[in-house]
Amino acid sequence: MEVGRWEISSEVRRRSGRLQHVTEEVRHCNDSKLLFMIPAADGILDEGGCQFSSSQVSPRDFKLTSACMVRRAGVVRTEASVTVENAQAFEIRIEPRDKKNPLVTQKGRWIGPCEAAGEKGTK
Repeated sequence: MEVGRWEISSEVRRRSGRLQHVTEEVRHCNDSKLLFMIPAADGILDEGGCQFSSSQVSPRDFKLTSACMVRRAGVVRTEASVTVENAQAFEIRIEPRDKKNPLVTQKGRWIGPCEAAGEKGTK
């Protein structure tokens, strides 16, 4: 995946059926794999933080797993499917593991490189 500026469009479908759409621009100027480190759940992360793993299912498809220590919830695990369309586009689908968690779909589109020398880090 390209490093640089990305537009991330998220759609969250709550169990009630309500849809929430959010679009944001993020910068990953050193390491684009940070685009795929998705926390396992809403909530405050405990000191243990998160562990991430991935496996390749096909040339374009991957399975991501995260396990996070969440305050008052313990270890929360999430699995996501990722389809990489090319070095500048991807889609992530996070399936709910229980009734409390929503279905989340994210689409990422590369916008361009990080322009200024001050944009070398992840923002």
